[in-house]
Amino acid sequence: MTSAKHPLIRLGLVLCLTAAGTLGTAHISSAQKPSAQQETGGIGVQTQVDTTTKQLVIQSVVSGRPAEKAGLKPGDIILEVDGKKIAGESQEQTINRIRGAIGTSVKLKVQRTNQIVIVYIIRGKIQVSQPSPPEKEQADSLFNQGNQAYSTSDFRGAMEKWNQALKIYIQIGDKKGEGNAYGNLGVAYKNLGEYQKAIEYHNKALQIDIQIGSKLGEGQDYGNLGNAYYSLGEYQKAIEFQNK
Repeated sequence: MTSAKHPLIRLGLVLCLTAAGTLGTAHISSAQKPSAQQETGGIGVQTQVDTTTKQLVIQSVVSGRPAEKAGLKPGDIILEVDGKKIAGESQEQTINRIRGAIGTSVKLKVQRTNQIVIVYIIRGKIQVSQPSPPEKEQADSLFNQGNQAYSTSDFRGAMEKWNQALKIYIQIGDKKGEGNAYGNLGVAYKNLGEYQKAIEYHNKALQIDIQIGSKLGEGQDYGNLGNAYYSLGEYQKAIEFQNK
């Protein structure tokens, strides 16, 4: 192995198409404006923009919903919606094209490892998430402020915001937010040269992502652990984690 991959930080959250950051996660649950007789539906997935490739990745598939029945899987990368490429679109624009009237069909082209898969999905009724409580909104805001500080290489400032967000996520039982905060803190520690601390925090993020079933999160954790071990000169361990 000649070089480590770029560390993956996790960017801001998006809930029910209301952006709380520039990139992040979203529930696909509604569609282009239906007529008065048509009820808006979706397919039942959560998506996340990969911070390195900028690709829209399916993070989780809701059990029993149309996406699962059609065979979509966590880790699938969305390439096209109804024959039109999503490159150049915002996450929200793509989501708006995936939603539509209940009972209508949407065609997705996805990449699954080295395979291209075409999936036809009949949109169904998807429960829309309730508005976030004030504590979560505060935590998400702090988390995004940390991302902004990180983007200017203010690693200490980023860590301060992420630690504040982490405390709130733990208090309100938001495991996903907790895992994201641990992961980003690990990236910051690596940038500061504190590799053992980075490994400690990435392992915490990994345990949470395994617990909540986030395959995308697990992949980021393994990659970041590989980067930390590479920086320590433990190349065999780095290869082991990068290959997971």
